[in-house]
Amino acid sequence: MYATSILPPKPPQVMNPISAAYPFDDVSLPAEGATLKSSDGVQFKVYKNILALASPFFRDMFSLPQPESNNQRSKSPDSAVELSTSEPSLPVIDVTENKSTLDILLRMLYPLAPPSFPGISASGAVSDARALIKAIDPVLAAAQNTLPDGSVADDTLALRVFALSCRYGLKEEARAVAHASLKGRVAGVFFTGLRDMSAAQYFYLIQFQEKIVGVVESIVKTRDLPSPYDTLIKCQDCERPGECSKWWINFVHRALPILRESPKSPQIFSATFLGPMFEEATSCNHTNCREVHGKWQTIRQFIKDTIDKAITDNDIDLSEV
Repeated sequence: MYATSILPPKPPQVMNPISAAYPFDDVSLPAEGATLKSSDGVQFKVYKNILALASPFFRDMFSLPQPESNNQRSKSPDSAVELSTSEPSLPVIDVTENKSTLDILLRMLYPLAPPSFPGISASGAVSDARALIKAIDPVLAAAQNTLPDGSVADDTLALRVFALSCRYGLKEEARAVAHASLKGRVAGVFFTGLRDMSAAQYFYLIQFQEKIVGVVESIVKTRDLPSPYDTLIKCQDCERPGECSKWWINFVHRALPILRESPKSPQIFSATFLGPMFEEATSCNHTNCREVHGKWQTIRQFIKDTIDKAITDNDIDLSEV
């Protein structure tokens, strides 16, 4: 029988993370920096203060206690690979956007030259409308989740993409961006590109938003939640049994003005917005009110599902596109 040779274990492979393009490759960022890691593994080194100024989402995130950084070499789940951390370590935040989308979004936030999009020629003319809209769509979705009140830069991106879709007769793209526009403002927003949209197209977009606003208003108003959700917002122990709890009234009074402008605004579900509501609930002496944290996820999901159903039942008329 031959003896089996036992080979010595291979030294771990040192893997340096993939860095983004300038200026998001700055390894000299101070402790005020952070690293955003795209879904395809590219690391963007960014300044926390810029992101916090531009986005309540990041401001809330950075206000939470952060884990202490270190400069030690750390192993990945695969013990054969080590991550090189010879440079100062920054907190790493995984995001769902890919490299291209994240690069464009950050360049919109930073004081840099405007990002370039596929489908636009060197002269600035649209050379490929489908390629342009395909590139803009994930940026629009990402920006609506991170920028104030669901707005995007100057609050016109959704309208710009809708106008572009109408101009080139792209109905499905127009429908998708009409849905996305519900997170931002439409009425009262002006930009020169509106001249490229017909009055009928603009009318149908405004009509679509007004229909959704009407449904949202009728549901969210103080006492209009259907069974069994109505029992979640009522406190039998309050001075007027059967009436809505004060925390729900607090939420409705502050949320309605926002929803009338932006019926799918993520702002009403942000930690900053919900803070006063939770304070109102915890200050109440009644158990039913103090248990709002356990009820809130159910109510939140109901509101979202109701809006989604309203969109399906009252979708935009695209006969003029």
